[in-house]
Amino acid sequence: MSRAPSIIEKGLDARRVQEAACVLGLDRRVREEVLAALRDLKSVGLACSGGLDSVAVFAWAWAHFPGIRWTILHYDHAVRGEASAHDAEFVQDLARSLETDAIVDRWCEPEERASESRLREKRFDFFK
Repeated sequence: MSRAPSIIEKGLDARRVQEAACVLGLDRRVREEVLAALRDLKSVGLACSGGLDSVAVFAWAWAHFPGIRWTILHYDHAVRGEASAHDAEFVQDLARSLETDAIVDRWCEPEERASESRLREKRFDFFK
């Protein structure tokens, strides 16, 4: 298997992550609600697909709530072949670079033509 793309190769440099966080409006609209929800928590698992939006959300949360031990949760549906495996590797590399944990699991017997609802069901089972 070839290596996973780096953050730069995947186009996820710090500037783009920050821009995505701004586009999502996280600093303005969400911070207070997130603060209230996280007030008493010491550790939180946050789903991350490896795409720009979920990486931006994770990076924002990690940067704005340093008192929380963050864990990246990634479920590899294994339906996109090598690209799926690369996303899993990328998420693990991201966790290492942020000195946080990652829990990654892979669907061992993926269905060739799984529906979106079936993929969501498998992902939610992993999150439990």
